[in-house]
Amino acid sequence: MSAAQIEQYRLDGVLFPIPSLPADEAAQAQLYFRWAYELATHPRILALSTDAALAAQQAAARRLLTALRGATGHYAAGDASR
Repeated sequence: MSAAQIEQYRLDGVLFPIPSLPADEAAQAQLYFRWAYELATHPRILALSTDAALAAQQAAARRLLTALRGATGHYAAGDASR
């Protein structure tokens, strides 16, 4: 992993996307392992990964807001938590 990827994982607790196979090999694997493809693309599985990605983005935004508050001593406009 690159230094940027390690930092992203350290901050967000998740690292994505991580390409594992070239597109042509992935397409071939999809043909041989149809059950795995169907499982990985099942709507409930996709919803879980989307929820996890959204949670990571929200956590990163909260950390940024906290860092900005600490650096400036001010709250962001519209911040109701004063």
